[in-house]
Amino acid sequence: MCGVTDGSGRSAWLAFGLFALAIGEGLWALVGVLVTGISFAAARDSFLIPNAVIGVSCAVCGVLIAWKRPRNPLGWLLLGAGVTQPATAAVTPWLVQALEDGAPDGLVRALATLYSGAWPWSVSLFIPLALLYVPDGRLPGRWWRSTARCRCCCSARTPTR
Repeated sequence: MCGVTDGSGRSAWLAFGLFALAIGEGLWALVGVLVTGISFAAARDSFLIPNAVIGVSCAVCGVLIAWKRPRNPLGWLLLGAGVTQPATAAVTPWLVQALEDGAPDGLVRALATLYSGAWPWSVSLFIPLALLYVPDGRLPGRWWRSTARCRCCCSARTPTR
């Protein structure tokens, strides 16, 4: 059972807060594209477009599930992917601009760290774990508990309904 449910509506606030963060990251990526003038080819080649689309899509699905079924780990895992994946998209135009302008090394390193450190959480943790909980929010078998156990959001117990 996820630790974000307490029956008082806090889980809905958390779900919508994470959703807002993911949408904000997507919008920040769009602002970055407009402000820096990054080309479509650079946006495509730097994975800005797929990172934004995957992240926002996961956030939309995750908020709907977490809002209506807060005890279902699938929604929270999709929201996790929805926050981490577009974080890379949000920093991409600024990193491309910093590299083109010869920005200070500290700034380039900070942007590159965020660029390369955010999306792996999505594709190597949140999305694979979410796939284990499809379609009903339960693991496919007891032997998957050790695989699904993670300290970031959910324990391996099956949700109750």
